[in-house]
Amino acid sequence: MHSHEQEAAVERPTVDVLGVHVHATTLAEFSSDVAVALERRSRLTVTFANPNYLMAASDDPPLRDLVNSFDRVLTDGWGIMLAARILGRRIPVRLANDDIVRPLFGLLAEHRSRVFFLGSAPGVADEAARRMSDAFPGLVVAGTMHGFLDVEEGTPGTYSPAAFDRMVAAVNEARPDFLIVGIPTPNQQRFVVDNLRRLDVPVVMTGGSWIDHLAERLQFYPTLVSKLRLCWAYRWMREPRRLAYRYSVELLKFGRRVLAQRRQ
Repeated sequence: MHSHEQEAAVERPTVDVLGVHVHATTLAEFSSDVAVALERRSRLTVTFANPNYLMAASDDPPLRDLVNSFDRVLTDGWGIMLAARILGRRIPVRLANDDIVRPLFGLLAEHRSRVFFLGSAPGVADEAARRMSDAFPGLVVAGTMHGFLDVEEGTPGTYSPAAFDRMVAAVNEARPDFLIVGIPTPNQQRFVVDNLRRLDVPVVMTGGSWIDHLAERLQFYPTLVSKLRLCWAYRWMREPRRLAYRYSVELLKFGRRVLAQRRQ
């Protein structure tokens, strides 16, 4: 067992949305939690929750348990904040990738932290790492590894124990302070939870498609789009076929389930 597993993260308030404990935390509190974990090399695991993600977790108890085992479940989407209000609770601020990218990587650069980028198609993590190290002098790229090991093995969407072993070995060899895992849900959550005791890194964050976004530009969404809370519409326009169902039928289902939870 690595030394950073001995110290638990500070407790923060949560809001139960469809059985998932979403953290009602501020950017300052989150930044402080990361800074403490980096300085003490204590464990901090972070994942994100959006309506699509919570719908999947509410239908899949093992996935819900996986998500709830993370030290921080951050709000990725205005739909989660609205759901909290419907339930009579309040989440102070959205903490999606674009909201935290500058303060988080600024903090990592300030601490001269070693960051490992794990995920996405071959070459994408390398480009994301290059862009981040250029944008944040002081940031150290500990290493990169693509996340298409499932495709290499001929089992897209399913990662074998051997694939996870390769990932763990690559990360541990690089000795990072901060790990971003960007493979599809629920594989990324399963990788983190199942291998936490073997991973020699204090801060571990799941990122989904964040590595793809970082390889393209620092902040994926234009400022006006973020201010108008239209990030979902921006993504829908970019990927209409993939996201049409998620941003129409799935959102309506999510709203109905939240209202049903309020009536309980």
